[in-house]
Amino acid sequence: MKHLLYEQQNNVAELKAETLAELKVAQEGHNDAENNMWKEKRELKVQMKDQELAQQDVVRNLKKVSLFLI
Repeated sequence: MKHLLYEQQNNVAELKAETLAELKVAQEGHNDAENNMWKEKRELKVQMKDQELAQQDVVRNLKKVSLFLI
């Protein structure tokens, strides 16, 4: 009887250890995905700002050209 109890406790301990290891791997994967998402978001914000600045330059140039045509 004690042998069965020991075996069951041993199995529970092994399952806990495996679960914790799997949880750690899943958490690391989640953290990596989140970090990549933040990097991509930052890159998109930079691209958007560059496009806004380029658009402002185009508008300024069009205004300059329109003043010469008037």
